Amino acid sequence: MNHTAPFPLPEPLNTAALTQLKKSRYNIITGFKSTHTIVHNLLRETGFLVPQDKAALIDAILDDPAAHAHEPLLEPLLRAGCLIPSDTDESALITQKKIDFETRQEDTLTLTIIPTYQCNLKCVYCWEDTKDSNDAMPAEAQERLLQYIEAQLPSFSALNIEWFGGEPMMAYPVMQNLSRRIDEICKSQKTPYFCSLTTNGTMLTVERFEFLLKYHTRFFQVTLDGPQALHDRNRPLKSGRRAESLARENPEALGKELLQFAKRGTYDRILQNLRDICDQVRGRFEFIVRLNVTKETQPYLDEFLDFYRSEFGDDWRFQLYIQGVEEHDGKRADEMSEKYLDKTEDVVDSMFDAAIDRDIRLNSLRVDGPGDLMCKSRQKNTYFVNSDGRFYKCDMCMNDKHVTFLGDLTQEGALVENASNLQDWNTIEPPGYCKDCVLQPLCFGLKCPYYNTIEGKTRCELFNSHSAARNAVKTFAQEGKYEIYS
Repeated sequence: MNHTAPFPLPEPLNTAALTQLKKSRYNIITGFKSTHTIVHNLLRETGFLVPQDKAALIDAILDDPAAHAHEPLLEPLLRAGCLIPSDTDESALITQKKIDFETRQEDTLTLTIIPTYQCNLKCVYCWEDTKDSNDAMPAEAQERLLQYIEAQLPSFSALNIEWFGGEPMMAYPVMQNLSRRIDEICKSQKTPYFCSLTTNGTMLTVERFEFLLKYHTRFFQVTLDGPQALHDRNRPLKSGRRAESLARENPEALGKELLQFAKRGTYDRILQNLRDICDQVRGRFEFIVRLNVTKETQPYLDEFLDFYRSEFGDDWRFQLYIQGVEEHDGKRADEMSEKYLDKTEDVVDSMFDAAIDRDIRLNSLRVDGPGDLMCKSRQKNTYFVNSDGRFYKCDMCMNDKHVTFLGDLTQEGALVENASNLQDWNTIEPPGYCKDCVLQPLCFGLKCPYYNTIEGKTRCELFNSHSAARNAVKTFAQEGKYEIYS
């Protein structure tokens, strides 16, 4: 695995030259499957594997390369950028990578389309303000959006559509119309495009899946929160959540109401849709099954992982994504305060390793290259389109009085841009603490401009998270992307 050209090796490779080296700040070293050690450099985007018994030797070489001038492992460490010339300014390299990344982004138009804010679930940890009323994107707003896309495409080499919500499939007719029409536009202009969908999976039947696949949706994400007992408690239908509340208010009706609540669980419906897709659909796609982790998850882990392995483990189109549930701006704090994982807990790490031991293909934070963790709100030509057809830079606050608001489309599909807000958003500076974070090469200090700058939060949830980086590089080893040195 070697994405970036290596630093030139010192010539000659002698003790004097090696004294002029230092460790990179962005090395990630972690065990893999109790047999190997991964050595990876996030800035150089490359790494390799060594047998586990070489881990101590790797540390010794990094600490004192001059004392190990004749050690064969010295050269791969140099080539991976784990050891660099002592006068190297890694911050300057990150700045240049940010410039290069933003330049590449200019070629793609990315639209996150929210066809509706409705959702049929009432998940216990959800922080989004989903609606009960019908707010599906009206036909007029769809037409304006299509005219915008048609007018903009000549300026770009690709189009990226991300379907989001609410639950986007509650406005499935909107998705159908836009998918067909966008396909026509892109074909007429010979512009490639690709789509992704985040959905709760309750309405993702095989028929709908195949339609979306036909219209270039290749990436899907659905959540299964462990086995049925945990999932149905965490992710009930809204009608089921109301029934549970009624049962608490009226103890005399407890048995009847809880029986109705149990019948409204979502687990069986989602699982059957996943099974049907796995068994009946041929073709290439990437399906992420997300497991949201709280303090309640641990007792169910072995049961869930064994079940997942038996259901989807042999189909490498399916990947498991393990993510700790996070607090968002105090929302749902009363319900969730005792369930959030402590920052010091290694629960997700242990779950990750348990999945690897079962040969379950995992998905993780993207650490393939620079910009992977940069919030898309700061990427050029990247916008959120809400169910009214209005444009925003960030979906954390869809309010036209907020700096995230970019403007409206005219009847002809032209964006009447709020130039002041766009200028303010694009000049947001990274928080000062980012310079001390191992993940800086991946987000350039812009993981979440809304929380960490606009709202003045003190710390990014991924600040200096070696744990997140370790788990991410394990997926590379799982996929055989590393050379092995002995």
